[in-house]
Amino acid sequence: MLDESVDGLGVSILSRDLKSMENRIDFTFGIITYNHSDYILEHLESIKYQILNYGKGAGVKLVVSDDGSSDNTLEIIKKWISYNADLFMECIILGDGVNRGVGHSFTNIWKHIGDEAFKVLAGDDVYSYENIFLEANLLEKYDFVSGLPLLLIDGKILYKKNLMFHLYATQHIYKNKTLLSKIKNISVINTPSLLYRNKFIKDKSVFDFIRQFRVTEDFPMMASLSSIYPKLKFFTSDRVYIYYRRTKGSIYIVDSERYNKDKEDVFKYLINVDKSYIGRFLTRNRLFCYKAGGRIGKVLNIGYYIYLLRLLMALPKITSSMRGLRIDEEKHRTHYKKIVERARRARWELKI
Repeated sequence: MLDESVDGLGVSILSRDLKSMENRIDFTFGIITYNHSDYILEHLESIKYQILNYGKGAGVKLVVSDDGSSDNTLEIIKKWISYNADLFMECIILGDGVNRGVGHSFTNIWKHIGDEAFKVLAGDDVYSYENIFLEANLLEKYDFVSGLPLLLIDGKILYKKNLMFHLYATQHIYKNKTLLSKIKNISVINTPSLLYRNKFIKDKSVFDFIRQFRVTEDFPMMASLSSIYPKLKFFTSDRVYIYYRRTKGSIYIVDSERYNKDKEDVFKYLINVDKSYIGRFLTRNRLFCYKAGGRIGKVLNIGYYIYLLRLLMALPKITSSMRGLRIDEEKHRTHYKKIVERARRARWELKI
């Protein structure tokens, strides 16, 4: 059983009596939620799958950061936790009903992570059958680790060949370049799958920078970290361990104005930290074209032409990687169907 206590800041802490067991947290699952009542059980059941299949004997913590949901997301989470208490050493639920933006919600989770490995993910996404604990071990060698993308749209797992092609193009084009150059220039990074070293969440300047952004967090985080740590090592795994859900309610659609403002502010930051005249010029051009949008924005964006040239030069390697790609789409679809069924069963058992 987990005992619950609530402080004056809307922080609900549910923890076991750790006196009778080793007080050790090996891995933390962080969840960012905002009106995810339709999807949160799938997310939670995919975490349960990870723990039962790969995390036996590990001390696992769950930290939920809710950004003022107006639906019953938190009610569902609390009921599910009470029913699955034995999975976790500790559960922390953050949120006082106020919507402050994803930057705050994201970094609030950081405050409750110790020295353990962790993964922060939105509450509408789903973990695949791949072992996330094993993937986290790659951080012993790399600073950032990401996986291959599968999209989750209208309840279906989808493989987008074009997305995969440009992800491999990015991998080969920037193989011997810094992460900052990848962020400044045209590139494709599967950000929902990101894992990164624990030390980065201890950097106060990064923490404060991200909290300025309301609807995006990964792009500001990577821009900030790559400018502070120029020798970051980035690795793309050949596994799919996140199904990234896209819906009509995705933040970049429903709050496109603020989303665009956040991205523009990141571009401005990249211009300010760039010591190269050419680099600043190209990023200013990219910012101008992003604000212009449409056909004009694409035609005038010098970065697209540079990217295309680099892509053509790396085409043999990109093509080779695409030919060697092995994603068992059917296995992933079968796994997701199981998660959906378990979420339905949980909804019935919890009478939600």
